[in-house]
Amino acid sequence: MLEFVSLIPIGFLALAFAGSGCAARGSAAAVPGSGRSTRVSSSSSPREICSARVDALVRRVISKSEEPQFFLQLREAKLPLMHGRARATHEYRMFEVTPTASWLGTRQPDDLSKAAEQLQSFVEQWRARASDPSKPLGLYLAADPATRVSKLAKLFARVTNVRVLLLGKLDTGPLGPPPPSARAMADALDGARNDSELARLVARELNNRAAPCRPLAKRLGELKYQSEDFRLAFLIRSLEQGLNECQCQLVDIDALEYLVMRLLEVPANDIGAVQLPNDESRRPIVPTDLDLTVGEWVQRL
Repeated sequence: MLEFVSLIPIGFLALAFAGSGCAARGSAAAVPGSGRSTRVSSSSSPREICSARVDALVRRVISKSEEPQFFLQLREAKLPLMHGRARATHEYRMFEVTPTASWLGTRQPDDLSKAAEQLQSFVEQWRARASDPSKPLGLYLAADPATRVSKLAKLFARVTNVRVLLLGKLDTGPLGPPPPSARAMADALDGARNDSELARLVARELNNRAAPCRPLAKRLGELKYQSEDFRLAFLIRSLEQGLNECQCQLVDIDALEYLVMRLLEVPANDIGAVQLPNDESRRPIVPTDLDLTVGEWVQRL
């Protein structure tokens, strides 16, 4: 199962916009947000200030919608923290491992020797079908920080001619921190138990924040009636036209921008990858230390 996504998950966008709205506030000399400042004259009118801020918001939405994102849908594993590593960009097969289970598309046997056999069989089958069997098979390893490294050593003991990259969360990310006015909202979204609850929370926030700007609230309420192919374009047009019509009055655009980024599932953290060292058979070299965890090991790689 490839865990790679290149564009926005429109289905979640539609789910969250079941009945929606938003909210924003103007600025004086610099237009905040979008990870940069858009300069406007201190003598600019409220309409000009609003227009500049909306342009910055729309540019960021378009940019993030066109930018390929590495998107993980892990079953149970949490990724360890990484610093200064390259971002993961390959379309490799995902091998997920936690202290109690492992998955390679489907759940693997709990018995480690049987799971190791399954992994070996998968690699051999791939090699039999490959146009160049001598080329190493690329695998992403999503290992929970609490997993004992000795478990990984047993799982990879029979595998050769592979290129294994251990995944982790970098301390950088395209989402950025929430603005002060959206911290409580961000905490609520982070605490959602599943996608359905997250969609309900997003819809509620959109309704609340759009209410002061009726043109925007009305347009977002119509988003659910748009075909899937046009929902993103309709969202962008709704933000641009709706906010400009009410001149951003009583709308916290910084909070709105953060909410829209969450709606588009812009990740909070970039996903990094570090290649595991190999022996002469291109078998991953994994320590057998019984006490060492993945969270500790990744700091040594």
